[in-house]
Amino acid sequence: QMQITNAVRAGTQYAIVRKPISGDTSQIEQAVKNAAPEGASPTVNADLYCECADGTKLVCSNVCGDGSERQAFITINYAETYDLLFGFPGFGSSFDLTDEATIRLN
Repeated sequence: QMQITNAVRAGTQYAIVRKPISGDTSQIEQAVKNAAPEGASPTVNADLYCECADGTKLVCSNVCGDGSERQAFITINYAETYDLLFGFPGFGSSFDLTDEATIRLN
């Protein structure tokens, strides 16, 4: 779980340094996969969205209705199924590991 949390953190750091252009988050998702534990096959989703100060969501290229500056956020989700070497009673043979982080980009 710590390795997964670190992989998501690497994605948020990448997003801060190299902000997504035109909503393309593929490089951020790849940064998370590159930092994932060796042999992992995660599902990674980075979602870019914008909000006005009053919490109204809008397309990131638009301006808020009251003229205030919009705020851009990115949420990174990581999901992976971890297979155990041995089955344990009550645990099964695998379990899902997930992590999520949201950061403000501006």
